[in-house]
Amino acid sequence: MFDKKKSTAVVMTALLFAASFIMVINIEDQSEAAAGTEADPILVLPGQTWRYTPTFPADLTPVLTVSANTSSQPGEGATYTATSGYAKVTGGTVDVVIPSEATVGKYYVTIKASTTQPTQVTYQNIVFQIQAKITGTGGTVYASESGAQDAFSVSASKAATYTITDYGTLTNGASKVTINPSTGAITVNAVSGDAGTYTIKVKATATDNPTNIVTINVTLIVKSAASFTSSPSAGYIVTTGE
Repeated sequence: MFDKKKSTAVVMTALLFAASFIMVINIEDQSEAAAGTEADPILVLPGQTWRYTPTFPADLTPVLTVSANTSSQPGEGATYTATSGYAKVTGGTVDVVIPSEATVGKYYVTIKASTTQPTQVTYQNIVFQIQAKITGTGGTVYASESGAQDAFSVSASKAATYTITDYGTLTNGASKVTINPSTGAITVNAVSGDAGTYTIKVKATATDNPTNIVTINVTLIVKSAASFTSSPSAGYIVTTGE
């Protein structure tokens, strides 16, 4: 005897598996992006928008709705609409728009896909981790045309990779100023003629999220090499000794 409930369950399971399989392929194509699970959430920052267009078997055109909240993963009994919290559906695309004032922490979105003829419903869960934007501390580097330099490092608010993106007006800056990508320590190899003040820009990229970036401004002051610019012959007697 044909069991309609079991048949529907099988179809729904197959639909969910197909959608999940396609999603995994897309993730792999995106340089092994996060899976969107509790253990491997998608990293987002305040002010960012995450966009996703789910795919389904070619003979299905489901209607999408969403449910979102900050406390737990919405289940089948949650309220699903075109717009919920930070999530919204436009056609077949889901946007999660993180506001600039968003609180750091987990954020949960569930997408509901509904079809008719026959009626089928399947769900896809997504977990986000809203991160704090990385910040950086710069300062002033003091160096000399002679090669002398005071120790100096930039620093970021979390583990980061450091690169110099702008050497200001320093001639051949890339060959004279380098940065340790792991520690932010700056080394200056100035030469004669480099004396002056320059603005250097350092980019700090969070190691766990390549979209979490801050630009750190550094002032580079290069002074002349230490030397006497006068001769002892310029000295003179100021008393007679009497």
